Amino acid sequence: MRNVIAILLLFSLLSPALYACTWAERVDVTVRSINSVPVEGAKATVTYQRNTVNVTDTTETAYSDGNGVASFNICDSAPFYLGIVYDYNVSVTDPYLHQVQRQQQTFDVSRGGRNVVYFTYDYSLGNLTVYVKDGVNNSIEGAAVRVKGPHISVNRTTNASGAAWFITLLGDTVDVQASFGDVVLNKRLQVQDATIITMAAPPPISNQVQVKVEDDLGKPVQGASVGLFARGYNATIITGASGDATFTGVPFNQLNLTVGVNNVTRYLRDLKLVRKDTQTRVVLDLHSPNVSAVTMNASNIGTAGRDHYILAFETQVDDRVTSSEALNVTLYYSVDQGPVIPAQMAPAGGKRFAANVDLPNIAAPFGVACYAQAIDGTGNIGYGANSTSTVGYIPPPATPTPSPTPTPKPISLDIPPEVKGLLAPLEAFLSSVTDYMWVLIFLVLVILGGTVFVFVSVNAFFYMNKVKKARKAP
Repeated sequence: MRNVIAILLLFSLLSPALYACTWAERVDVTVRSINSVPVEGAKATVTYQRNTVNVTDTTETAYSDGNGVASFNICDSAPFYLGIVYDYNVSVTDPYLHQVQRQQQTFDVSRGGRNVVYFTYDYSLGNLTVYVKDGVNNSIEGAAVRVKGPHISVNRTTNASGAAWFITLLGDTVDVQASFGDVVLNKRLQVQDATIITMAAPPPISNQVQVKVEDDLGKPVQGASVGLFARGYNATIITGASGDATFTGVPFNQLNLTVGVNNVTRYLRDLKLVRKDTQTRVVLDLHSPNVSAVTMNASNIGTAGRDHYILAFETQVDDRVTSSEALNVTLYYSVDQGPVIPAQMAPAGGKRFAANVDLPNIAAPFGVACYAQAIDGTGNIGYGANSTSTVGYIPPPATPTPSPTPTPKPISLDIPPEVKGLLAPLEAFLSSVTDYMWVLIFLVLVILGGTVFVFVSVNAFFYMNKVKKARKAP
């Protein structure tokens, strides 16, 4: 029991010695470029003997600050009887090219507990200062600034002076983006030794737009609702007796312009402003088309006992603004007070419009009532006067009597008498020739033909022999 108490007493006396620093030193690792610019964000590590509770070595890591310094407080608490190691290793990895440098240091009491270790990299760094301002040259505090390039990707916010600082390799081309509120500004540049840029929002837009509203007769339209619209902007003015609506302080260059009359939109288009004071004229088609009464012509294309009537309708439409091709003209008609039936009318030249109605199997007389409706390009509707008429019986076209089919005449093969007279001597000669004489004539012709063949063959044979001998002669 006394031995246990003695051991515990000895351990309690030695404990303070076990945790006290045998030697301690503050190490400031300073990283610079070859042109003496601090390297921020370099990874520094220090490995040294610690020997606390059997931990023989330890490694600590820190990153260099804006001054290029990473600091360590190292403490070797190894008991004197374990053997004291005064050496420690310092390594640095730069954030741009990821190059590693190492140094071995030794504790020296003459330094007074502080050791500054310098590392220099053989590249040059450039300072980039970004100032952010609004459209009226006020500095923006808290703007988000991002610099991205081949060796940098850093986000920072501006200070009270609207400035943010960055360091990267000299000569790098970087993209700078500054944003605040709805404003986003972008710029690409090459970093020099001390580059200073100002990124400012465009000055605020303040346009004046004057809209004059007239009808298709050239008269001002009073009481028209004129609106200018853009994202986040909505302004409406009612025109006075002059038909004018003037907008001031318009903060956009691209808007939508609308004009309405009696709660109906009659005009709509995109408006692009190219100067601060813009005047535009809007002509509204407020008058309905003029439609004449419909005229009708009837014809019967049927046959006897089966009538088939064609009704040809025609009207004239006049509009000051909409062309005839763009007018929508419809015929409304009824037969014998039956249902009203619509039929589309087509342009027929000039101001005329026409439509044909087919009425098969109808007996005359019958009554027809009709009128025309026209709609122009802005929706104005015009109506023609009602007209009625009675179609009496119209005879169908007469059926033509078929022509009789002519009787074909037989073709005669007899030789005309005049030709017979000329051929009579030949006919008499041929009739006098007997069968034996025909045989004799045939034999004579055969003999003559054979003689001619033999003669030609013999001459050809001798000619060919002559030619061959001539070719063999030297």
